[in-house]
Amino acid sequence: MEPGPSSDEVLYDQPRHRSHVISFTERGPDIVMVDHSLSHSRWHIEDERIIAAVGRAGFLTCSKLRWMRLDWPLLTALIDGWRPETNTFHFRMGEPTITLQDVAMILGLRIDGPCVTGSERHFWPIKCEELLGVAPESMPGGNIKLKWLKDTFSVPLPFDVPPILIEQHARAYIMHMTGSILFSDSSKDKVHARYHFYQYLQLCLLI
Repeated sequence: MEPGPSSDEVLYDQPRHRSHVISFTERGPDIVMVDHSLSHSRWHIEDERIIAAVGRAGFLTCSKLRWMRLDWPLLTALIDGWRPETNTFHFRMGEPTITLQDVAMILGLRIDGPCVTGSERHFWPIKCEELLGVAPESMPGGNIKLKWLKDTFSVPLPFDVPPILIEQHARAYIMHMTGSILFSDSSKDKVHARYHFYQYLQLCLLI
């Protein structure tokens, strides 16, 4: 069987795609898969004030996602069929893709309303201290360690704390969820501080 697409007009990146390597060798290149959901599952929030703040930001349903055993062979097969040129999976039966409706159904996130955008031109330690009240000693490239977020903000809050501290703890929790579930990357243990700013903008839009 002839490997690869019959025409490179649409799938122009075939020479660099996994399927090209698999077609001419006994095995494809190794894939490093990272699953942070277990880390998120271990951060339990019991403070109703923080839960309410997470809900106001629109992340309450998503925050309830917990670790589950993944089917790694199935994920590998999906990766083999994914084409960045078209943002679709190329299978023999057709071309499916992930839609915004899938995002809304699975994660409970809003998919309508104003678009949340922001500038990347910030001094991130200052922006982090603005929105969280504290910043880590080191933020290489604007990244924050997920462990630092959990260790710093998973401590119980006294009954009479000011509302700003509750908001800061909620932001840190959402930030950890962003780096462990929504936008996890190959760094395996970090999340970029830009998501602090986007959370703040989103909360302003919801209010």
